[in-house]
Amino acid sequence: MALLDDRQGLSTGLSESKQAQLSHLRNRLRHLDAESLVRMSRKRARITRWRVSDSYVRAVGKRVVVTAASALDSSDGGEQLARSLRLATRTWDGQVEGYITAEKLSQLEREFFLVADGGGNVTLRVTEDVETLVDLQQPFRACLPVVALDLAESTDVRERSAGLRALTTLMARV
Repeated sequence: MALLDDRQGLSTGLSESKQAQLSHLRNRLRHLDAESLVRMSRKRARITRWRVSDSYVRAVGKRVVVTAASALDSSDGGEQLARSLRLATRTWDGQVEGYITAEKLSQLEREFFLVADGGGNVTLRVTEDVETLVDLQQPFRACLPVVALDLAESTDVRERSAGLRALTTLMARV
């Protein structure tokens, strides 16, 4: 994701073998289609779904790195991201999707009384690499490639198309 996010200094100080691996990865990304990238990255996090009281949903959203449609929320400054994805900003709909570590998830479960529910109003992607996924300008939101990847997995046709289109563009720039 750091390659797709065009993070500066990514190759600084790397050994020759690591630079060769990075070059190989860049080449692979240039020749891969977006659908394949989505398929290959499906296991990047463990997806969990929860039901939480409506009065706590926004508070939960403030404690995770928001992604997918939650990252487009107009009340949290998602306008620029929505424009870059050619989607409308999202108004609050009582749903949250985000990334979190397993340790922080345990804290949220206790604090907000989260109940496991496949059709719940909170979707959390559990990974220990949350810090590598954040937007460096807005650390409460996932970076564009991660948001695009998560949108590409959406069942909503517009979100899925926008995610795939953004990934295709990002992959061509690598």
